[in-house]
Amino acid sequence: MSKILDQILATQRDHLLKAKRKTFSSDLRSFPLFEKECLSLGNALQKEQNRVAVIAEFKRASPSRGDIFADANVQKVTDQYIEQGANALSILTNEPYFKGSNADIEKIAANCPIPILRKEFIIDPWQVTESKAIGADAILLIMAALDGVLLDELLHAASEEGLEVLLECDLPEHVDRLEDLKERVQIVGVNNRDLRNFTIDSQSGLELLQRVPDSFIRVSESGHSSPKDLQEIYEAGIDAVLIGTTFMKSVNPGEELKKIRMSTTNLENSSQNEGPLGSSSNLSSGAHV
Repeated sequence: MSKILDQILATQRDHLLKAKRKTFSSDLRSFPLFEKECLSLGNALQKEQNRVAVIAEFKRASPSRGDIFADANVQKVTDQYIEQGANALSILTNEPYFKGSNADIEKIAANCPIPILRKEFIIDPWQVTESKAIGADAILLIMAALDGVLLDELLHAASEEGLEVLLECDLPEHVDRLEDLKERVQIVGVNNRDLRNFTIDSQSGLELLQRVPDSFIRVSESGHSSPKDLQEIYEAGIDAVLIGTTFMKSVNPGEELKKIRMSTTNLENSSQNEGPLGSSSNLSSGAHV
């Protein structure tokens, strides 16, 4: 693991010690949103037939960029995303490094018509129950942060709570383990941001994601900033992208989603009329998403 990821996980462990003393799992199950019926992230990402699905992310900051949109209003931004056709939402709840909070999900969950992915560094089954209690429909699990035993515990906890999982693979050995997990995991993502140094390498990420069997719903995370990026992802047979910073660095994130959606449609029409795009990579190697 990278020093950055190590630091994030150490901070998370300290936070969990305090949070678990304050709120027991039984208390979490009494939260009003715990009874909310979960929407299927997998189903939402399979709806698109002629273009890649988009998970639109809400975050105020990140370790690599610092503040992005520090005073962003979660209701306003996610309403924009929904209006412009996002297939699902990703909400960063980590406070120290992303300026998020559980309240960002709680404020929108009751009436949200599309699935909410809780983006957090989940390292304890208690957090899985917490995710259900605040209204999330799915959770992110990062293989680079988990050993095999803990991953099994978290997958079991997610199944018990009725939460779907986006399992993030960042190394070839992670992909090699997927065969043993195929009965428990439906959605697999590859983060184009190298967690060892937090740099972006979209081409290497795409190559790794193409190693994931297409029996999984495949998601490309980070590094996408242009319609051509999405078009190449689509032509590679990938189901979905997760985009955050490209949207959130705008004063109107929903408008950025609209632009990239409209431009992608134009590219699809052009591709149908003129044949497929060239085989050389159009993915942006320096984008921050």
